Amino acid sequence: MLRENLAFVAAALRGGDAMPSPDVARFAWKHSVGEILDSLLEGTRLRDRVPEDALAAFRAARRRQADRSARLLAALGRIVAALREARVPCIALKGLGLGARFYGGLDRRATRDLDLLVAEGDVRAAERALAALGFRRASIVPSRRLAMTFTHAFDYQGGGVTVDLHWTIARHPSYRFDLGGLRGRRESRAIGDVVVDQPSDEDALALGALAAFRDVQRGALRARALVDLYRIAAACPQLDWDAFLARRRAEGTYRITVNVLALLLHALDARAALPAVAAAADAARADVHVDAKTCFRLLDPAPFALRNRLFAIRLYDCPVARSFLWWLLSMPVRVLAYRSWRRRPRRRE
Repeated sequence: MLRENLAFVAAALRGGDAMPSPDVARFAWKHSVGEILDSLLEGTRLRDRVPEDALAAFRAARRRQADRSARLLAALGRIVAALREARVPCIALKGLGLGARFYGGLDRRATRDLDLLVAEGDVRAAERALAALGFRRASIVPSRRLAMTFTHAFDYQGGGVTVDLHWTIARHPSYRFDLGGLRGRRESRAIGDVVVDQPSDEDALALGALAAFRDVQRGALRARALVDLYRIAAACPQLDWDAFLARRRAEGTYRITVNVLALLLHALDARAALPAVAAAADAARADVHVDAKTCFRLLDPAPFALRNRLFAIRLYDCPVARSFLWWLLSMPVRVLAYRSWRRRPRRRE
């Protein structure tokens, strides 16, 4: 039924026609697309294809997201003001920014926390600013030096809001991120009434592909991530794909990016809708290991996601043995840092 429901999501995105499976409400909950579907189906004949109980679930998810987004936006405004006062530049990643720019509303995309990127040298100052607002670090950090070597962010919680404070995009020995370039391309845009620096559309696409890859690796990829990539790519018709992929080569994420784009094309049958993405994936076919069969296996992994992990480890820009050794050495630190001692706010959708 996964294929049926993904085809339904694709039809909703493109104004087409498709029949969802009877379990579409459960699919939407699992894949965090209830809010998206509720907004896409407004005023369409496709809405008549959906059982009333599923439509009610979509509406309820969107109402809850509206409330959650209001809390997150208020917290974002306080945090951005505090960081500016502390002279700590920040970039708001993912989350509310994607909802505002690519979905047209903060209630139209599921968002559960705030992600902020600061320079590594500004982390302590940012922590002090967060602490003054009542946020406390939830990540377990026995050794700060080790944690910042093997991880990319710490969690902070306060007032029912979780903040992921990043000093880099992700950690792996093959990654060579040009954070200076990302900051140079940033754009100051409004999220509601909060004006904050955000990644350029090109960088949003690259970051979305990398986030989707991490989810694939751990067997947790949701349709929401694919819809994000679809909406971002559709909003970038003038993107210089040669330059885009050259930057991915330089940062060590080229194979990751082209395989995630291929996954997007198969999962949402998007070759006709995204011809530039299809052309980029075709040009990179020697490095692409995703076909239609592989796509749905990755989206519906077996327990422990062993197939996904074996697939992912081949895409890193380094020998498999080096990836495995890094994974082995870093695991204790990452487990502590990423599994907070305080529970995140419960997900109710």
